[in-house]
Amino acid sequence: MAETVHERQERENQDIETLAALQDAGSNLTKVHYLEHYFLVDTIENAEKIADVLHVKGYDIYEPSEQISEDGLSYYVFIVGKNCIPTKENVWEETKQMAELAILYSGTCDSYDGWETQVVE
Repeated sequence: MAETVHERQERENQDIETLAALQDAGSNLTKVHYLEHYFLVDTIENAEKIADVLHVKGYDIYEPSEQISEDGLSYYVFIVGKNCIPTKENVWEETKQMAELAILYSGTCDSYDGWETQVVE
């Protein structure tokens, strides 16, 4: 299963909006930023599988945090981080990889919840 065209366009548009917000906030997008990527997964096993792949690629892995949804269902918030110069192309490559891992291990790209970073002047 792969990301649909609509899902890819939605992800890339969100990336563009986030980059524009960073720039508007005074961030220098030619400097290295520490990007944190968020996953929402059903099981700790899915978080561990994603962590195993990304750890080998040099990402910092943060301990998953168990949460309870409004419906009373348990899920895990899982964060990984890595330095990146946030060009549109670099960010698209990063988020594409995250969406593909979400699909591979949880069946949907919705398990990848996007990224954030601090303003770097």
